[in-house]
Amino acid sequence: MADRALSGIKVLDFTQHVAGPYCTKVMA
Repeated sequence: MADRALSGIKVLDFTQHVAGPYCTKVMA
């Protein structure tokens, strides 16, 4: 259960790092 929660946090963090700059490029 702890591994799953940690994995979810990693994915969320990864998504924010990738999607943030990507969305900025798309909107520009």
